[in-house]
Amino acid sequence: MRTTAFSPSNHWNPAFRNSQITPQRPKTNAKPFLFNAKNPLNHRQAHPPFPSFSINPSKNPPTPISQNPNFDPPPLVVVGSANADIYVEIERLPKEGETISATSGQTLAGGKGANQAACGGKLRYPTYFLGQVGEDAHGKLVSQALEDSGVKLDHLNTVSGTPTGHAVVMLQSDGQNSIIIVGGTNMSSWPEVLPDEDLELVKNAGIVLLQREIPDFVNDQVAKGIKQVLLKLGDKGSALFIEGEDPIKQPIIKAKKVLDTTGAGDTFTAAFAVAHVEGKSKAECLRFAAAAASLCVQAKGAIPSMPVRESVSDLLQTL
Repeated sequence: MRTTAFSPSNHWNPAFRNSQITPQRPKTNAKPFLFNAKNPLNHRQAHPPFPSFSINPSKNPPTPISQNPNFDPPPLVVVGSANADIYVEIERLPKEGETISATSGQTLAGGKGANQAACGGKLRYPTYFLGQVGEDAHGKLVSQALEDSGVKLDHLNTVSGTPTGHAVVMLQSDGQNSIIIVGGTNMSSWPEVLPDEDLELVKNAGIVLLQREIPDFVNDQVAKGIKQVLLKLGDKGSALFIEGEDPIKQPIIKAKKVLDTTGAGDTFTAAFAVAHVEGKSKAECLRFAAAAASLCVQAKGAIPSMPVRESVSDLLQTL
């Protein structure tokens, strides 16, 4: 069985954006998958077994995935965008016709799809990314960041003649951000019909994450039927609405400090997905995701700020 989650086209800001989800319990022994357009960038060996995690573990916690020979975890599959995020730090946004100086600037890997995939990889869950980059420095930057995060890139497509998608992120001193996106390879050169083998692999995923930063016809072929909706509600937390059931609500976990909100929504989505495919209760999934997002906003950048599993678990132990 699979779960599908949607994220909107814009990066996360302090008001969590809406996402749609269709959670179902994952099957065991599902085969891993990542959609491949053409010409995979590289072929990596499968990662070592991935450990499970426990939220508020009891005296007899469940056996970790890595120690359970009867469980082959269905993968997290992200079909979406990859960007080079060009950060400029400013005191305020410029007025019309005004030129201001940035206090600093740098270029980091990002994009909603890549962010979510990187978060899944950092949480040490088998994660595949299906997306496209160009034959340029930005493409190499994104690919390297994903690989360093533990994401499987067997089906990342490299497109010639089109630049990698990128975004200009204007980060203000109070942590707010404004973003301009250039679609690049995220919006062009996708096959009109996805290969049958790719769609079959999607069916075997534990959860599939989608965003609106790639063509709708790609998402349409991947996602079928949505019966559950996950709403991210900013400082009001989040709520999971399931047909025929009462909503499950989760308040935010306040951060000690807020440096940059970029990527926090993607962190929340990916962390929820990882917890879901690992078989946690829906309430535990929301709590784990809230903790991950809380840690994300305490560091700058999108992928660089995404927490590793141990940090999330440690935070949950203190609550």
